[in-house]
Amino acid sequence: MEARLDVKDFSLNHALLGRADILGSWDKELGGVRLNADIRRDSACTTRVIGYVSPKMKGLDLHIQAGGTPLSFLQPFVENIFSNVNGSVHGDVRLFGPFSQLDLEGKAKAQMQMKVNILNATFLASADSVHIASGLFRFQNVRLQDTEGHTGLANGELRHTKLKNLSYQFRFNTNRMLVFHSEFPFYGHIYATGNVFLRGGDGQLNVDGEVRADNQTEFVYVLGTAAEATNSGFITFVDRTPRRKQAAVNAEVYHPLNQPDKQEDDDTPTAIHINLQIEPAERANMKIIMDPSAGDYISAYGTGNLRINFFNQGNFQMFGNYNIAEGIYKMSLQNIIRKDFTLQPGGVVSFNGDPKAANLNVQFAGDSSGKVSTGADTFHAQYLLGFRSSIFERLADAF
Repeated sequence: MEARLDVKDFSLNHALLGRADILGSWDKELGGVRLNADIRRDSACTTRVIGYVSPKMKGLDLHIQAGGTPLSFLQPFVENIFSNVNGSVHGDVRLFGPFSQLDLEGKAKAQMQMKVNILNATFLASADSVHIASGLFRFQNVRLQDTEGHTGLANGELRHTKLKNLSYQFRFNTNRMLVFHSEFPFYGHIYATGNVFLRGGDGQLNVDGEVRADNQTEFVYVLGTAAEATNSGFITFVDRTPRRKQAAVNAEVYHPLNQPDKQEDDDTPTAIHINLQIEPAERANMKIIMDPSAGDYISAYGTGNLRINFFNQGNFQMFGNYNIAEGIYKMSLQNIIRKDFTLQPGGVVSFNGDPKAANLNVQFAGDSSGKVSTGADTFHAQYLLGFRSSIFERLADAF
């Protein structure tokens, strides 16, 4: 028995490989189908597959010649680490083994763009040599590039047990690369020069590194949510306008797509640990937002040595001293009185764990308008950032 299939849009995991011309013939002794497939999307994207699939032997052996095969088919396998995976691969790879215990071997070169989920940063990786052995992918001297053209280098390996139970370790050497671009409660963008070591597997992800935060860096930490700040407002407005009561109307229309998904998500979230030693450059900006609703924040430039510990199922901690070279403190009292204070050189922010309880020892100066009623141009303040009310009394004389 022989067959020939012409598949217009042959796809694997939603990755379009192209038009497939597949020849198949039944091998009685093998108890399976021998395949010879030529898959082409265009001249720059071809895939050749030769081998067999045997129900009798409950396995397969396929030799794959990749000539620009799209890598987006990998997305389901690496979704806990990367997203938006795309790129192409050239080389020879063998996929073989029992259906339940497939393995790979071969050698390839690839170019892949992906977003690292924990960092929310996108990188372009180019590898001239990816060695694939049983249970192992080894990456050597992979060239990295961020979205702004800054470069770096990566080395590492990804291990698996028959394409399951993935574990990995990578070492990154970066040169002013955009390595972090994330959101609340700490956000901003970090351009780093240094070394970062990433290890993961079995529901764990660990990021360790020593880097210099370069001059384009802006790191922002929010002490409280906007809702918390609004709830502590000075004045409450109540709308007394009479309202006409409306009868409740149930407008739900049955449709299968409207029914709730009864399938529960049993996936346990990955435990993420980040431990970074950061040396800020002189023009790297650090901003601490005390009240998102009122717009209170401290923005400073300086130097120092900071250690950041983050656990997505625990706490965010900071340790070390930040020496202020210049900056500004935008402060408001209950959203009524607003004033800007210049931070004088020589101030220090000391972190001893909880960022909300950082010790601030700074010297302020009034704004350029000179509206400091006491006639004092500067004053000193030491207080806990987590208890902003303690500074109100210290600053009251300045108004």
